[in-house]
Amino acid sequence: MKIGIDIRPFIFSKAGIHTYLSCLIPEMAKNSPHEFMLFTSSASRFDWKEIAPRLHERVWRFPHYSQAFERFWQEYILPRAVRSSSVDVFHGLRFFVPRGLICPAVLDIQDVGFKKFPAHVTPGAFNYFDKMVRDSIPRAQKIISPSVSTRQDIIEFYNVSPAQIAVIPEGVGREFFINPQEESLCVVREKFSLKRGFILFVGTVQPRKNVGGLLEAFKALSARFDIDLVIAGEWGWGYEEILEQAETKELKARVHFLQYVSAEELRCLYNLCEVFVLPSFYEGFGLPVSEAMACGTPTVVANNSSLKEFFSDASIMVEAHEPDSIADGIRRALSDSALRQELINKGLRKAESFSWEETARKTLAVYTEVAK
Repeated sequence: MKIGIDIRPFIFSKAGIHTYLSCLIPEMAKNSPHEFMLFTSSASRFDWKEIAPRLHERVWRFPHYSQAFERFWQEYILPRAVRSSSVDVFHGLRFFVPRGLICPAVLDIQDVGFKKFPAHVTPGAFNYFDKMVRDSIPRAQKIISPSVSTRQDIIEFYNVSPAQIAVIPEGVGREFFINPQEESLCVVREKFSLKRGFILFVGTVQPRKNVGGLLEAFKALSARFDIDLVIAGEWGWGYEEILEQAETKELKARVHFLQYVSAEELRCLYNLCEVFVLPSFYEGFGLPVSEAMACGTPTVVANNSSLKEFFSDASIMVEAHEPDSIADGIRRALSDSALRQELINKGLRKAESFSWEETARKTLAVYTEVAK
């Protein structure tokens, strides 16, 4: 079977979709009889052939000066590239399957946060993503979602048959279960000037992630605990207001915005932090939570969406809309040693239940199903 995948999200984003593709594609290609055609508008600079000889990057170059250029590549160049490569199944990422395909298609919808919380995106972005999803659903024989929560949202917002959606949770890289070398930990502490213990947040800095609520919670805690807050993730829409909130006298010296960090630096941060916190209003899966758990870190997460679905039995659950609840959850994780050890043990067991091998196996099964 020849499988086509639109890998532009891998190139243009360093967020969760980048991790998803960089783990899923190599795992699917291991010992696989299938050919994988990876379509993109600019070179990824990633050595796919070193991973597996059956991975072929196909670059159909086109500038991305605006959304109009992106739409033209999606609607006209991409389907032509897919047809000329004679693929048997096409996998569309980030809400999109082009029209004009002559092969079955799989649509990947990792979350519909823009639909659940439209105030957390610009009106232009909302209309753009909503139209893509509405146009792409009829073009796909199957939809992949990472959680039952996201599956239910897709059904509710887009009137999709439950039978059309396959729930395939994401995995956890095996490297997160291995403790970094002490030298690596020291290098990361020095590079980011982390002189105190710290609370860690990982994710795009944007309103949906509730970084503002976390800052309010941390402000309440900072008088009681000699601890900092580290925020690792790229700037997203609306980050300016969050950054301004962190510039207050009480927070400025205690909050560290690291922006993008490498995979190895991220693993070190999970191991160095006292507690990991993800207080998002909505998540499609919650990959940083499972990664932190694999590193043996206590976690505090919001009691909603996929976070509640996957992590409620191994985390302290808090109310995203209540900074006092977030602060209390962090306080408990920091001060109750018995609870900390319980969270560590449960978190490790929970992280072991996720694997990219299983994600790949189930994804390949969907390809086989739609190709029949």
